[in-house]
Amino acid sequence: GSERQCAVSELRGVEKREGVVQSNEQLGLLLGHELSHVIHNHEDDRAAVLATAAGCQLVLLALLDPTGVLSLVADFCTGVLARFAVYMPTSRQHELEADATGLRIAARAGFDPCLAPRLFDRMAAHEEENSRQTGRVVPSWASTHPRSEDRAAALMEAVQGASELFERSLADQAVQ
Repeated sequence: GSERQCAVSELRGVEKREGVVQSNEQLGLLLGHELSHVIHNHEDDRAAVLATAAGCQLVLLALLDPTGVLSLVADFCTGVLARFAVYMPTSRQHELEADATGLRIAARAGFDPCLAPRLFDRMAAHEEENSRQTGRVVPSWASTHPRSEDRAAALMEAVQGASELFERSLADQAVQ
């Protein structure tokens, strides 16, 4: 469904940035990350949040504005408020969750998790280059994704647990 389409478009976006993915470990992390969005039902969570916000808005407007005069203003304001106060922070949290789960998936698949965080170092370098070229910087509060530097730091913290999974994966492969 739409989750699969989002994952494919994310992969195509990274593919277009020549040289971002430079190793099998980084590709394993990227694939694990996108798979994690499906595992954690992030698209369903997003839809539920948006539906809840729209339902609350309808109830409030029906109770407080039976004439409909304030509906146009309220519709605009609640949309902006929901986007920046609920949707974007939730989306950034989903990305961090998918990063950590993707790292564990990649480690279980035999990819060294110690090498994977470099992907976000490379992405940060590409973001910086893009900002320099365009003169545009998107602040983190206005983005659906955390800053690449923050993602790399979070992954470095998750490497220890993933390394244990990686070692078990290597041991299992040696037995076979």
